[in-house]
Amino acid sequence: MNHSIFFRGLAKRILIQFSPVGFYKIRHRLLLGRWPNLSNPKTFDEKLACLMLYHHDALKSRLADKYLLRSYVAEKGLAHLLPELLGVYQSPEVIPFADLPERFVLKCTHGSGFNLVCCGRDHFDPDSARQKLARWMHTDFSHFNGEIHYAAITPRIIAEAFLGDEAGGLPRDYKFFCFSGTPHCVMVCAPENRCGRKAKYYFYDTAWTRKLPYDRFDPTQSEEIGRPQAYDVMLNAAAKLSSPFAFVRVDFYSFRGRAFVGEMTFTPSACVDPDLTDQAQAELGRLISVA
Repeated sequence: MNHSIFFRGLAKRILIQFSPVGFYKIRHRLLLGRWPNLSNPKTFDEKLACLMLYHHDALKSRLADKYLLRSYVAEKGLAHLLPELLGVYQSPEVIPFADLPERFVLKCTHGSGFNLVCCGRDHFDPDSARQKLARWMHTDFSHFNGEIHYAAITPRIIAEAFLGDEAGGLPRDYKFFCFSGTPHCVMVCAPENRCGRKAKYYFYDTAWTRKLPYDRFDPTQSEEIGRPQAYDVMLNAAAKLSSPFAFVRVDFYSFRGRAFVGEMTFTPSACVDPDLTDQAQAELGRLISVA
């Protein structure tokens, strides 16, 4: 099968709409070279897919919404971990760019990767930003890779405070893999460059005593990342936020010694992650119950 044909256009959207299970199986086969076993799932990806396809929960849609997530975090008594909210907008045309600070972040609330970072007005074009945001606002993210829970999210744009240094450097991202309210490991996303940077990924156990061989492309097993100052705050918050779910990844930023909630992700890599090792697929898979 021609991958480029499968992964784009009307045929893809039709298959997702009428057979999300069939779409997932084909996508898994194309990316990993084998068919998934959804009737007796064993791997992390297979069990994530079963949760996505067969266990529908309106709370997942609410928490995948980057705006509504904020109210859930507040309900859990963790409002102090939220980045400052600068505004909520129904369309890019109404964003008052002149009233926003020198640095800020814009996020469409209904998908992943729909983010714009203003590291400084000298390098930011409001007209170009509006065009990109308008395209994202008219995009149904559930049509990308069949992540069904995104279809119920109302598209909005939020502006949040910029977390970074004066030169535009972005903070590290700490992604906690949580199973029924228990964090198992944390993936560190270490920025390489400024805005639009590449990143390196490292997995640690929750005690931060050893690296885990979960990423196929870990640049070096000998390179170590220091435990962040607000690590215990993030670990405890991840447990509290994740308690209702068989699996959710809870993401935080560490900035100037403080922790900030980033997002909650129920379907990392849309349940097909070629970067995870076989060991990661097996060990993480054993932690999920899909009964």
